[in-house]
Formats: sequence, structure tokens, C-alpha cells
Amino acid sequence: MVVGAGASIAQAIDSEVEREFWPPSMLNFARKTWEKSPYPFLYLFLKAKGLLPSDDIDLREVFYNLEANQKTNIEDFMEFAWKISDQLPLIEGSLTYWDNMMIHSIGDPIALLIDQGFHRNGTGFIDLKLTKEVLSKFGPTDFVLNLNYDTLVEIALSQSDRAFTYLPNTAPEGSLPVCKPHGSLNMAFTHNSFAFGDPTNLWPLFTTGDERRAYIGLMPPRSNKSYAQMPMAKMMLDGVSDRKPESIVMWGIGLTGSDVDLNDIYKAWSESASFVDVINPDSSVAAKVQEAIGIETRSYASAQKWLETQ
Repeated sequence: MVVGAGASIAQAIDSEVEREFWPPSMLNFARKTWEKSPYPFLYLFLKAKGLLPSDDIDLREVFYNLEANQKTNIEDFMEFAWKISDQLPLIEGSLTYWDNMMIHSIGDPIALLIDQGFHRNGTGFIDLKLTKEVLSKFGPTDFVLNLNYDTLVEIALSQSDRAFTYLPNTAPEGSLPVCKPHGSLNMAFTHNSFAFGDPTNLWPLFTTGDERRAYIGLMPPRSNKSYAQMPMAKMMLDGVSDRKPESIVMWGIGLTGSDVDLNDIYKAWSESASFVDVINPDSSVAAKVQEAIGIETRSYASAQKWLETQ
């Protein structure tokens, strides 16, 4: 099963989470995460495009308007930021401006949304009933490719007393493998290592005295990204395309221009899979999936509709 942002939003709807606390999608990623402006990248991005305003207005609003008018998008911005990040000085110690953006303009805001939407003081995370029901259809011989930073899938597995193992660790018998190539809110990073922590700990702060930090290794939506550029993702995905599934379920994903590496994995899986079930209220996504990987595609408007067939 492949899990995308739409799955977390579906769980938010099922749990009656207020809309302001829903996780971000591609369409509102910047608005949801840029509580703190991604300095200096946004200034340099708008300057490079000749779009810096003459008056003193919030540059985030300039970007939001450009995005609404389809003149740019979050993937183009992140690609620009990635390309120039090595040209900028360090902020302090080994902290780069890119790292700082991952922490304050992506990681922290998404963690806060998940905490506000799905966690209750005194009782912990709410019952993730829908996600648990979907995951109940998958056993330890299956595989979950989770493209989300949030840990709702892992929390749902824990709530069901299901064993799971984060790749690239070897999953013992009876444990469901979970692969998160874009990174996860419960990860700690250095510039050459990473480790997963408790999926309920969305602010993984460490007192070990080393340089591990939360969020700095997250892989944001970015045009022309390649997993080969990210050793963490490359390590997690080693051998994933060699799996021989009988079928594929895609819940809440949307194929974008930055999904080249993912499409290659899907195509490899399609050599053994008989069909793909696409769970997405946008029926056009199923058509895109069928065109991209070339096998029978079945479309379901919601996880509930899909569950009725299982």
C-alpha cells in the first residue's frame, strides 16, 4: 500500500478534526506550513523571478497569490531553494539555512497541526478508526510505502497492537515493513545518519549532547528531485522495487511532476500486480495512475467505499 497526504486528511475528516488542523496537501502546503517565512529563500526566489513587491508586504502573501494564479508552486520554490542552499553561509555551528527551513517552516508546523488535530491532553492520540480499518486488510507479508511526514499510520498500527518495522531495518517475522523515504516527524538526523523514535513523539528532542536534530532530513516536495540525491531515502528504498506484489493500493496520493522515482517503483511493481486500487475523491488520479503504470486501475472515492469491497 502507498499512503499519501489524502489518507491523513481522510482520517481528519473521519475523526471530525477542525479543518484548520488538517495536515497539508500539495495545494495548500505553503499556507499550512509557513507560519515562519522561509528566509532567505523566499526573498531570493521572488527576486530571481523579478517579483519582489515595491511596497512593504509579507512575501508569503506574494507567493500565495502567485500560487493561486498558477504562476508558481511549492515544488518550484523548493527546487530553487535546494539548488542555492550550498551557496549560503551557515547560521550557527553546522546548521544551514536549508536545515532551518526544514525545522521551522515544515517540521514544527506540521507536528503542531497533528498534535492539535489528533492529540488530546491527558488521553493521548485519538482513536484512528478509519486508518486502523484500512490497515487491518494488510498483513506482515505486505508492505507500506508511507509518503507522509506524519506518523498517523504508525500510531494506528500501535493502537491495533500491530508490529511494524521502519526500513531500512530488517523486519522480523510477523512485522509489517513501513518505508518513509520522505522522512518522518519522529526521526532524528545528523548530516550522515538518522534514527526513528516513538511515533507519538512528534518533537523528538535529544539530550545526548550530539548534533542530532529533528526534521533537518525531511525531503520536501520538490521539482526534479531524485532519491539518489538523498542517501537516507536511497537506503530505505534499496530493494523496494524488487518486491512482487499481487496488487497495489494507493490511498490519498496524487501523481505530480516530482514523482519520477516513485513512478519507476510503481512500474516495477506492475510487472507482477494484477491491478491497482486508487482511493481518492478525485477520479482523475486513477486515470493518471493507469496511464503511468499501464495495468487495470479501480477507482474508489473514499476509504469507506474501498472497505466495502474487501
